[in-house]
Order: sequence, then structure tokens, then C-alpha cells
Amino acid sequence: MAKSALAVKPTNVPAYMNAESSRGNENVGAQLVIPQLKQLQKMSHEVDKYNAKFIEGAVPGNFLNVLTGQLYSDDLHVLNINFSPYWQVKTKYGVNPSKWLGKFRSFERANTLLEEQDDKDRADLEITEGHTHLMVVLNPETGEVETPQPVVFDFAGSKMNVSKKWNSQIASNSGDRFSSVWKLSTIVQEGRMGQYLNLKIDNLGWANELAYHAAEKMYEQYSQY
Repeated sequence: MAKSALAVKPTNVPAYMNAESSRGNENVGAQLVIPQLKQLQKMSHEVDKYNAKFIEGAVPGNFLNVLTGQLYSDDLHVLNINFSPYWQVKTKYGVNPSKWLGKFRSFERANTLLEEQDDKDRADLEITEGHTHLMVVLNPETGEVETPQPVVFDFAGSKMNVSKKWNSQIASNSGDRFSSVWKLSTIVQEGRMGQYLNLKIDNLGWANELAYHAAEKMYEQYSQY
């Protein structure tokens, strides 16, 4: 493997470095782009080989890390670190061209933006609620945390009932929110426009000690997200 004075790129951190230290990052905190996961649908650009966003091997039902481009199968194993609601301003269902004006942590801020629009545009817009889940992705074979950073998954529309049920299941458990391992699976459901893909969530039991403490550390860092 090629080396240079500027960078050494072995698989693991070189032995002469302190892998446990993070000096220089003291002021970074949560000022990072948190990767977003999404469930690919039949109409997703990433599964259309004629679209510029096409990803080789991507199929409907896969989960995609939007930041890194990493694909996961139809099952995803996670610990749920945190939760927050959001409100977005967008065009109503069936309005073309569709527009998305923004996503906010309070209804009041979303409503302020809506009220700032002129009467014609405001008639085509609406405020809808969504849920953001901050999660740790686990390797299903080893139970180990896959990345040193959490990911976010937004639940909106048909996924809202799934999110509420998940929150209820988590609340019924003892201990921290990130104490249990959950499997997110792709399922087919019927809707107004025909079949679409949604989520099924199952509790697989308690997290192992290493994963639990890794999630605990991420929670402390990203608790204000």
C-alpha cells in the first residue's frame, strides 16, 4: 500500500497513534452533518438507471445512507438514541409543481414561514408534521456499531403511525431509549396510488454491552440534536 509524508492510509490507525484520543475536536461537538437514512421506493431516483442519482445495485426497499451512498438490505438493525418532532412547509398533495419550503423544530416557525407567502402561493401550501429518529446502525452478524456517528431517519406521511407505535414500544421498556435492538423491515402496503413500501419494526432484545456504551456516548454528544 502506497504511503506518503502527508498521509498514511492503512486499514487501522497506526500503532504509534492514540486511537482513543480525539484531540483537536474539543469544540466540534455536534457541529457535524449527521448522515440521513431513507427507504428507497419504486419511484426513487436511486433505483432508476436513467437518472443521474442512480446507484448500482439499489432496489426498492433498500435503505440508503444519503451522505455516504452506502446501501443496506431490506432489514436494518438499530438502537434508537433520540427522537424529535418537526414541521415542514410544502405544497399540498396533487399540486404541481411540488415545492418544499423548509423543515422546522416548532410549529410556530413553520407557520410564520407559511404566513409570509403571498395569498396565491399560500393556498397551495400546507404544514405537515414528521418525526426524526436518531439511531445507531448495528452489524447484524456481530452486533457491533457500524459507524462512530449516528444517523437520522425521518418518518412522515404513512410512516407516522409506525413512528408513534415505535415510541410507544420504547416507552414501555425499562431503561434508556437506546437499551434495545430493533429490526426495521420493508413491507408492502396499499395506498391511494396503489402499493407502496413502508416499515415494520420488531424488538429483538437488549443491546450488548459494547453497543450500549457506544450508543450512550453518542447520546451524550448528540442529545441536543
